[in-house]
Amino acid sequence: MFFKRTWWLAWILLACLSAFCGVLLLQRYRLRLYNDDFRYRDEFRARAMDLIESRDVELQGRLASVRTLAALPQVRLILLSPESNDAPRAAGAIAWDMGAHRGVITTANLPPPAADRDYQLWIAQPGIQRPPVSAGVINIAASRFEFQPARAIDSAGEFTVTVEPKGGSPEPRGPWVLRGE
Repeated sequence: MFFKRTWWLAWILLACLSAFCGVLLLQRYRLRLYNDDFRYRDEFRARAMDLIESRDVELQGRLASVRTLAALPQVRLILLSPESNDAPRAAGAIAWDMGAHRGVITTANLPPPAADRDYQLWIAQPGIQRPPVSAGVINIAASRFEFQPARAIDSAGEFTVTVEPKGGSPEPRGPWVLRGE
């Protein structure tokens, strides 16, 4: 008789133990989900921080550029237009620093000169009847070319690019290719 009573007790204990194991498995599953969720959040935060840091670096660079431009109020921009039928699509731009008397020129669609020729940049001073001052032979293979006049000038008026003998010339002799004021 005692055995029959314990039989039901064993089934009850087994059912409680099974329920307890089920609860433990469910809790383990929930913990795994929470861990995965936290891991994904951490990965998302790390990617977001990387993006923020890269944007910060980019914005710092832009800010430095703006500060540089703001510190250069004496920079004049000159657009060069074609002056020759040999290069009707040629164009150029010059950033001229009036305080430092130097500049940067970029050109586009300028055909390569003949083997015995070079492009040369000239700067004419306004109101002065002397020949323009050479700013050097231009390397059109470079995307931009920094230049400085061969001698000191008070102000720059007109910028001209001519075709000259290889190595340049002391005065402009060849045809004009680009010009701008």
